[in-house]
Amino acid sequence: EALWGLLRERAPKFLLSFRGIGRTTDERTIIASAYPFAGAANSMPVLKSPLPSEYLTLLQVNLSALVFDFVARQKVGGINLNFYIIKQLPVLAPDQYTQADLDYILPKVLELGYTAYDMRPWAQALGYEGEPFDWDEERRHLLKCRLDAYYAHLYGLSRDELRYILDPADIKGDDFPYVTFPGLKRKEMERYGEYRTQRLVLEEYDRLSQSFQKEER
Repeated sequence: EALWGLLRERAPKFLLSFRGIGRTTDERTIIASAYPFAGAANSMPVLKSPLPSEYLTLLQVNLSALVFDFVARQKVGGINLNFYIIKQLPVLAPDQYTQADLDYILPKVLELGYTAYDMRPWAQALGYEGEPFDWDEERRHLLKCRLDAYYAHLYGLSRDELRYILDPADIKGDDFPYVTFPGLKRKEMERYGEYRTQRLVLEEYDRLSQSFQKEER
């Protein structure tokens, strides 16, 4: 009993993994997630770090950002997302985040991730003791777009650079032969009649621009 108590005390409250398969035909090449402490197979590599829980969560969001995924798509030649590829990707360092960044990002990630009671240890590690959030598809999509726009600012991208990442044809013309996120764009065009993610991310980027211009980083 004492041994199991010690194991429970020392075991991580949650784990962070990414999918070991990175298909560019999917909406995202890199799919990263926090999940309850459990076993993981070889196709679900675990990212272990001594960083505090909030910075592990920021790493998860960083790996999931569209601007980060754009770089990943240039690196992945097949479908195996190996660690040597992950190590080449431009992850933001913990000291590049300000308190204002944490205040903006973490509540949104918490709302996206804490939708079931089995994620309570993760929510508690982030200092949240409330009930899980409702699963609202429209709300979730808006939060994701806001985070994507915020990370575009964190990486110092101009509006035109972000437009190119979201859809090169928006810059190069409709006859441009490359689409960055073909699966995402195709699904949204079929469902909504527009590339909705592109519109919402750019709108949020514009809304955030003034505050980023004022802030010294």
